[in-house]
Amino acid sequence: MSRLTGLCAVLFAASCGPFIDPAGAFATQVHPLLTSRCTPCHTGDQSVSERGPGAFASPDPGAAYTAIQDYVAPGDAAASQLMLRLTEAPFMPPAPAEPLADVSAISAWIDDGAKP
Repeated sequence: MSRLTGLCAVLFAASCGPFIDPAGAFATQVHPLLTSRCTPCHTGDQSVSERGPGAFASPDPGAAYTAIQDYVAPGDAAASQLMLRLTEAPFMPPAPAEPLADVSAISAWIDDGAKP
């Protein structure tokens, strides 16, 4: 493989975002929760959230994973902003929406290293 071909392959792979394991916890447990409960406010380039862009509820798991990285501390769910917003006031999702009843899948995913 020529150097140029190798460089193009690396640049293409980097531009595609992270590889999301379709059988991993993010794809099977975390992403479905985010898209079902967070999409009304946290999708796309604009968000009603005080944090601005909220693409972590994107239907694209790769984009969602990339966007949520600022809110998780891999290996430490207790220190993750995402978990704080889900478990402490002011809660997400905000009233009148029902709070997430079971955040254990998200907590376990973060404690396990928040892998894609």
